[in-house]
Amino acid sequence: MFDLIFGLIGFAWSLLWLALYLLGAYALLAVYAKIFHGNIARMVFHYLNKWVVDRRDPDLNISHINGGLYLRRWYVLPRNGFFNIYLHNFVGDDHPVAHDHPWWSLSYALKGEMIEYQADGDFNFIKEGDWRFRSATYAHYLALLSEDGVKQPAWTLFMTGPRLRRWGFHCPKGWMWWGDYMDVETGVIHGCGELS
Repeated sequence: MFDLIFGLIGFAWSLLWLALYLLGAYALLAVYAKIFHGNIARMVFHYLNKWVVDRRDPDLNISHINGGLYLRRWYVLPRNGFFNIYLHNFVGDDHPVAHDHPWWSLSYALKGEMIEYQADGDFNFIKEGDWRFRSATYAHYLALLSEDGVKQPAWTLFMTGPRLRRWGFHCPKGWMWWGDYMDVETGVIHGCGELS
């Protein structure tokens, strides 16, 4: 019994040190990114492309409401319940309804540009080298910029913490759990329905 308790305490202590290490690395990278104006983003993108994208297919393809491909995702770390790192390749616009997430997240824009629309109607431009921290309750959706009528892809490094809550979509008449908004097994997207 004591071994289990001390094992859990040791595990929690290790997670705390990992979190502190990652926050320090984040602060250092944020300073470098400002000094070198996004060159670090290009460097990280180059190496992730070489080590991840060139070696295997995406781990997950996410479709858009119209059935077209929206996002390709690679797991940089094996998926787990504590801390995940994904490489995201946005090839289409997000569903045009703001969504939140089940965990806090931190994203680093590696290549391309996007517009982030917030649930309140405000928006931000996201460009190469930008960092975005989002709480689990932060609601948004992303849209790619177009050049000559063609959507330009964007790449981000997306980090998440442990699952904190259920996530869903912020429909015009209220919040809807993602499992009611879409059917992952069939790929059918129901949308806001009665909450429109």
